[in-house]
Amino acid sequence: MRFYACRSAPRRLSKLLQKTHSNINFSGGPKTKHLNAQTFLENILSICQILAPSAEIQSFCMLRDPLEWIANWHHYMAREALKTPLTPNHNNYTGNISYNIVITRHVAKGKRALFAAIRTQHDFLKTSNNRIGLGYVLPVDRIDLASKFLSEKIGQNITISTKNMSSKKALL
Repeated sequence: MRFYACRSAPRRLSKLLQKTHSNINFSGGPKTKHLNAQTFLENILSICQILAPSAEIQSFCMLRDPLEWIANWHHYMAREALKTPLTPNHNNYTGNISYNIVITRHVAKGKRALFAAIRTQHDFLKTSNNRIGLGYVLPVDRIDLASKFLSEKIGQNITISTKNMSSKKALL
């Protein structure tokens, strides 16, 4: 049994699986790191099924809480590198915009402001027919559940380090 963990799985989990239960590792820039379910199904899974037709491949991802997901975007887009108006992606700059405004504009009806045009987790998980395209979705802040899930699937104890876990930021 082999696993494909979407990039949203913590780096330490991806490294553990690479060392112990993965023959193939996909890594690279943002297009590879932030691979959505549809792209996984069309490109990665289809190739794996051709190369190893009898292999049982299970997919899963770990996602942040939706409000944390947006808070992380807000924090990332507030970085100094985007502050200068001539910088690419400056229109997404949030250093001068509160988290509350980003959330309000994100959930508002109609066209979103560029800084609030954040794709949803559903966009990441869905297939072309609007179904969830991965086998399992786990909360990123519950490493214990990921350890239990993988231990049951693999049939041996899997311990995932909590070293270097991101601390929760205040949302407001």
